Amino acid sequence: MLFDLNSLFLIVGLINGLLISSLLVLKPNNNRPNLILAALIFLLVARVTIFILGRNDIYDPHNWLFVPPFEFSLAYGPLIYAYVNKLTKQSLPYFWPHLILFFVQFFYYLMLLVLPQTDTINWIQTTHFNGLVQLETVLVIISMGWYLLLSWRTYVHYQKALKNERSDGENFRLPWLFGFLLASSLSLFLVALFSFTGIWVELNYSQHFWLFASLSLLLFYLSFESWRNSDLELPKISNNSTITNNLESIQTAQINRKAEQWLLMIVENQWWKIPDITLDDLAHKLNSNSSTVSKTLNTGLGKNFSTLINELRVQAVCHDIDQGLTTGHLLKIAFLYGFNSKNSFNRNFKKITGLTPSQYQKSTVPNYK
Repeated sequence: MLFDLNSLFLIVGLINGLLISSLLVLKPNNNRPNLILAALIFLLVARVTIFILGRNDIYDPHNWLFVPPFEFSLAYGPLIYAYVNKLTKQSLPYFWPHLILFFVQFFYYLMLLVLPQTDTINWIQTTHFNGLVQLETVLVIISMGWYLLLSWRTYVHYQKALKNERSDGENFRLPWLFGFLLASSLSLFLVALFSFTGIWVELNYSQHFWLFASLSLLLFYLSFESWRNSDLELPKISNNSTITNNLESIQTAQINRKAEQWLLMIVENQWWKIPDITLDDLAHKLNSNSSTVSKTLNTGLGKNFSTLINELRVQAVCHDIDQGLTTGHLLKIAFLYGFNSKNSFNRNFKKITGLTPSQYQKSTVPNYK
């Protein structure tokens, strides 16, 4: 048998990755994030392919494959970062400079492939394996670590912005994005572990199998979950850091007065009842910008946009409960006042009142069961 069971396991992951990456390319919805993820999966497939060829001695009878141009590891980090940014609809200008190290890596291996075979083998034996491979590994670890750090920062910023800018921000838990970053971080840890272990202990193909088995598991995870979430559309958030405002020059009393005026407009116009209202929507209604509105509410009222809107909604529900107008239809009333899910209503009600809706109803309404 040409391939043993371990190699067959890797091959199944490889085929699965190729299939899903092809489907992602053809997916019409959410096209740009899917294309980036398809590229990342394809490059992981290429890396696993190198190991399979070497493990099964396929290089020996095919000398032209001695240095296959499948080593794209310096693109992993930038692609992870690009995917997170595109999925969360963040701007990422001038992305191509992030791929400079990858282009150097690609053309280096391409050069080795086209050089005369004797020159290539001589270079590999004297220079490539005596410094360059080690340098490449260090650069891959640094690159992935840096871009994963940037990606985690983008993820955390996006989660916070959703809570601040959307009244329904708590509904966007993003388990796929969290799982994607966690799996990528674990893979980086394993690569670093095997790389630094190899400095002191020479590892053979059998020992390296476990690293590539973990990469195959990552391929399985990315393939299934990326396809399952290929239609995922996340809301765009504003980039408050790019919006200029002159709030710093306004006295605190003026900010407080402006915040009270805007609060009165929000209540009188019942904008808080709009289910999917965002900070940008409110800023437009107030003839202002999202940065000014956000800072005015935080400074003047001591609460962010999301907290303010949900407090007004909970107050309205509590008023109806106090007046005996709910009679068992709490969720219907909650939806009428702008909540768009049971979980969001229960979570915000408990956060604001300290009681669940049913507990509040029991404590307020006589003879309530």
